[in-house]
Amino acid sequence: MAEMHVTATDFRRCIAQIKNAVAYRQDRVVMTLHGRVLVALVSIEDLEFLQEHRPRPSEPTPENFPPGIHLRVEKPRPPPPPKKKLPDPWDMPIEEVRLRYQSYGGELPGTPEELSWYGRAAGVLNAARSRAPPS
Repeated sequence: MAEMHVTATDFRRCIAQIKNAVAYRQDRVVMTLHGRVLVALVSIEDLEFLQEHRPRPSEPTPENFPPGIHLRVEKPRPPPPPKKKLPDPWDMPIEEVRLRYQSYGGELPGTPEELSWYGRAAGVLNAARSRAPPS
């Protein structure tokens, strides 16, 4: 993670490379105009940190923009719902694991968390089957 200072001219000329440096390397870019710091471009992680620790009191509206600037203001997306944590199948009673595993009906789960749980549950059921006395 680096901090780069670029002129407004270089910023306009190299916006694609600057965008990639910020998005993928979490660089911070400070744009200067006539030697004075004007704005900064930061990564999403830095923005989330700022939003958490320095919240803004009001939402931007087109009326707040300086004269001559006509931008469309988008409402921020609501945060995603918290992920439900699936219990570890190794810590669950075997019957509960069996019931939940069978509830998928042979279909693979849709989310990576469920797929991971499904694989671990298969291991639990195989281990239980191998420990069971022969019938």
